Amino acid sequence: MKTPQFVTQFIHSLKNPWAEEIVELLLFRPLAFIFVKCFYPFPITPNQISLMAMVAGAAKGRYSVR
Repeated sequence: MKTPQFVTQFIHSLKNPWAEEIVELLLFRPLAFIFVKCFYPFPITPNQISLMAMVAGAAKGRYSVR
């Protein structure tokens, strides 16, 4: 049985398992990989993603202090 290309790409994107924390390896890496795969076709730069995260964080802080 052939491994799907998505899984093969994910495995190749990983660092040496001994160089990563267990939470990063099991949670953050898969989520980041899926996030990148979803946004890759769009002309969005990393700076724009950082700006969106900053705006979302500021909005959350503004509206959760009540």
